[in-house]
Formats: sequence, structure tokens, C-alpha cells
Amino acid sequence: MNTILLLFGVLFMGQISSANQDIVFKGHAHFKIKPNHIEDFKSEVQKIIGPTLKEEGCISYEAYQIFNEKGQATNEFVFHEIWKSKKAMMIDHKEKSPHMKAFFQKIKVGDPDSYVESFDVSGFEVKSLNKRGRL
Repeated sequence: MNTILLLFGVLFMGQISSANQDIVFKGHAHFKIKPNHIEDFKSEVQKIIGPTLKEEGCISYEAYQIFNEKGQATNEFVFHEIWKSKKAMMIDHKEKSPHMKAFFQKIKVGDPDSYVESFDVSGFEVKSLNKRGRL
């Protein structure tokens, strides 16, 4: 009986462990860029995509410029990110990685001569509803 309970416990804990492996951190960033800095911002974004995709905790990282209903480019950009954990995105990537430190220094968030009118970063722990169970 103890062997059966032990086996059940190991199997049950294994299911919890493997289920939690599918939980990831989905991040979203939205930037409004001052019109005279759009090309500069796009250039700086190109510099961070490659290094970000190589970060250990990065599963997916995509940057987009938003177009209006007439097909015209706007001054808005969105980033969709999937990371192994919130720490991987918010600390290891945003705060510690050299390319992101350089990026935020270059776009001067919060300074009067910043490229940025406004920006918002948010995220959630998520688990895919796809049949494969993975994002």
C-alpha cells in the first residue's frame, strides 16, 4: 500500500511539474514615438532583436509598427514577447542585458529629448490552450 501511495505521489507531482513547465510569461510593450524620432527608434529596435532572441530565457520576441485603417504607418510600435519566466523578461532582459541598457539609454525614456511620447509594459503568466499545450 505504501509503495502504491509513493508511486501515485511521484506520478502526481510529475504531472504538476510538467504542467507548470508550460506556464510562461507573455509580455507586451506599446510605444508612442515622437514623429521626428521614428526612423531613429526603428534603427535602435533593429539592434536589440537579435541579441534578445539569443537570451536564455527568451522563447519569442517580435516588434511591430502599427498601421492605421488606411494602411499608413503610425508613430506606434508594439512588442510581443514570450519568456520562460517573469524574471527572465523583467529583470534579466529589461534591467540586466547590455543591449537593453543601451537601447533605453539611447531612446532616453523620461528625458525631455526622449524619442518616446509614452510607453507601457505589461505581462502575465500564461499557459497555451493549443492542443499541443505549448506556445
